[in-house]
Amino acid sequence: MTQTVRVVESDNNGLCTVELTRESACGGHCASCGGCDSSKIIKAVAHNRLGAVAGDLVVVESSKKDIFGIAAFVYMLPVLMLIACYLLADSLFTAEYAPGLCAAAGFLIGLACPVIYAAKRKEKVYLTVTQVLERPSQSS
Repeated sequence: MTQTVRVVESDNNGLCTVELTRESACGGHCASCGGCDSSKIIKAVAHNRLGAVAGDLVVVESSKKDIFGIAAFVYMLPVLMLIACYLLADSLFTAEYAPGLCAAAGFLIGLACPVIYAAKRKEKVYLTVTQVLERPSQSS
C-alpha cells in the first residue's frame, strides 16, 4: 500500500514526519456525492532511509501484513470475544439473561483490547519512505 506525501520534518535518527490525506473507503474520488470528507490531514512517522528532508514529495509504503493484522485485531477480536463469552456463559449459568450480559461484556473487552494495545504501541512506525519524487531545490 503506497501513498504520495509531503515530508514535514526530518530528524537524524532515520525517521521523518509526513502529512497524509486520509482517504475514505471509496478512495475520495466522489466529489459529486458530497459524502466524503477528504480534507483530513494526518501526521505520521516514517522510516527515512533515503534521507528525505522537509518539503520533499515522497512515496511511502506500508506493509500489507501490518495493516491486515491490525484490521483483523480491531474488527475480529470484539466479535470473537462476544461469541466466546456468550457460549461460555450459556454453558455455565442457568439464568436466561446471563449469556446476553456476558456477550456484551465480552464485546466491550474486545473493543478495549485494541485501544490499550494502540496506546502502548503508539511509537511503532508502520511507514517507509521508498522513493523521493521531488525536492524543493530541484523544482526551481
